[in-house]
Amino acid sequence: MISYNAFKTKVTGYLGGKYKENNLHIHKAGKWRDKPCTHILPEENQKDNFLFAAQINDKNELIIENQNVKLHRYWYHLNSSQVMCINFFNKLITEEGKEILLKVLKHIIKLDDDVSIEDASFEYEPDNIEKTNFDFYIKLSNNMQIFWEIKYTEDGFGKAKAEDLTRSGLTHKGKFKDIYEPKLHETLNFKNEKISCEDFLGNYQINRNVFYVKNKNDFSIFLIPEDNKKTCEQLDKVIGKFENVYKLYWEELYEIVKKEIENNEELKKYYNDFYEKYFGYKMIKE
Repeated sequence: MISYNAFKTKVTGYLGGKYKENNLHIHKAGKWRDKPCTHILPEENQKDNFLFAAQINDKNELIIENQNVKLHRYWYHLNSSQVMCINFFNKLITEEGKEILLKVLKHIIKLDDDVSIEDASFEYEPDNIEKTNFDFYIKLSNNMQIFWEIKYTEDGFGKAKAEDLTRSGLTHKGKFKDIYEPKLHETLNFKNEKISCEDFLGNYQINRNVFYVKNKNDFSIFLIPEDNKKTCEQLDKVIGKFENVYKLYWEELYEIVKKEIENNEELKKYYNDFYEKYFGYKMIKE
């Protein structure tokens, strides 16, 4: 089993070396705390992190499919999970792509034949009170909602300290008491469970996603690489008892999409490029 540190080192080494030089033809390093870092793109090449022609406005927003997606602080790092998410799903949120995306979903979740995709968006914010963003969100015509949490080389899922302030202006403890706890009974998985503030915050990022599974029509999918064992193990310890909450490997999802686009040469090339970027490290011999 590859360790977390070995996994991240292998990924960033590949992205900042062979991939950046051979595929992007960039030989200059970006900077991390004023020091050169090979897997960070230099300012003049930051848009090259996207596998498609990117337009970014002066608010640091990506303009894509009528969405202005607020980019994360370090979106120009080649291992950015936000950009990875956008690179993968970008081709599947067009009108033509939604038909493929629906077929892909049917490999993961049981869906009726007559259902369609009403909305598919990045950095989705369900309300203005809780101040939560989901990496990717899908709403179907039968009101089914699918919330996606995307990981790549992250060191597990985030915890929260009780006294730290949140974007809503509350501390995490206050947020739990005022926002989450009063509505636990409205959720599919926490309604019959006594969960303390400490337990909720101890796996905050996971529990936050589970919280939004309100009923049998809502789903939460955690999308992670097979080799990120630390993140996988943390997730497995928490979600095993929950309904409508799934762990999905990136490699599995890629194979599902590959099957659904086998007759589309343009998309086949695009997703081959995606795999080469994010999983080409697997081809490096030890």
